[in-house]
Amino acid sequence: MIHRRLLLLSLIVGVTPLGRSQAQSSVKRIEFGVDAALQHQTAELLSADVSSSGWKTVFTLPLQQLRVGLFFSDRLSIEPSAGLRYASTNEGLARYSVGLGVLYHFSSDTAKATFYVRPLIETVGARGGGDTERATSLGVGVGVKTPIASRLVFRMETNYARQRRTRYGTPVQVLGVTFGLSLFSR
Repeated sequence: MIHRRLLLLSLIVGVTPLGRSQAQSSVKRIEFGVDAALQHQTAELLSADVSSSGWKTVFTLPLQQLRVGLFFSDRLSIEPSAGLRYASTNEGLARYSVGLGVLYHFSSDTAKATFYVRPLIETVGARGGGDTERATSLGVGVGVKTPIASRLVFRMETNYARQRRTRYGTPVQVLGVTFGLSLFSR
């Protein structure tokens, strides 16, 4: 229940228009980004097959998620994200994700590569063949942002998350690498 409130709060903060003076005093800059992903996981949602030795690999290109980073200081940002994936199978499979991360940047110098750490919480769900399942993920990511142009940044992150599944009860482990582009407001 707490994760739903956090996600709802992050989405409200991300989409609520702020007055000019309020926005200037609280949000220092905004980061808009898209990511592709390579994930290695012990199971897929809607599957009872959870094996510690039989990992599954999922590659999502060109887009795994959209994200918006709200910087409240030079080193701290809050980042809501959302993703949607559809697989064309006999019964079809749709997967969604809504998440919230808090990034701590180890440097405030945006002119050179900056390393960061990102704890995260995410709700993922799947629907296919008349079945649905939802899971909550808690994890952490470590990454680097490398400037390409004045406001354009390449971002790469390695992350680990553990999903608590609603249907089968068996936790799912996910190791991932994301890479994407970010555009900053200033």
